[in-house]
Amino acid sequence: METFDLILLLLTGVACQNIIVFQPPTVEVTEGEKAHLKCTFNSTAEDSVTGSAIWKKGCETAKSLLEHDDQMKGRLEMANARDFKTKHDASIYIHNVTERDSGIYYCELDLVSVGKLIGSGTYLNVKRLPCNSQVALCEDLWILSIVRISLTSLLTIAMIVFICISCRLSVKDQ
Repeated sequence: METFDLILLLLTGVACQNIIVFQPPTVEVTEGEKAHLKCTFNSTAEDSVTGSAIWKKGCETAKSLLEHDDQMKGRLEMANARDFKTKHDASIYIHNVTERDSGIYYCELDLVSVGKLIGSGTYLNVKRLPCNSQVALCEDLWILSIVRISLTSLLTIAMIVFICISCRLSVKDQ
């Protein structure tokens, strides 16, 4: 086989791989939780895959989260290199999410055998803590309880004073 034929065969094999990046359309978490943004890809290659993943927020042409988002520093965890190569997993975890983390996230792969591929995006919906409203409600109920106890105490004292005055007046009248 000639060199040209060998190169053509290799290129045809790469082109036939038809690699697709999979991302779930939405992920919903509550503030303070850990968000798992999945990004996997198929590959017909029997060997491990060589390449890297970059995550972006907002649009496909945005800058990398790791390089350009100070709010993510220390909270972003990437899938390990071994899982990328063998399990085709480029997922990320965002620890201690806040409402500001809500938005669409894109997984971009740069595979040596194929080039750049990008997923369709995952919308991360971060909901407020439900206990925030419950805490406020509990504080309101606590204040109402104190007011109720105070009023009950005042009424009890008033009744005792009224009974004492009534008793004194009735003793004087006799």
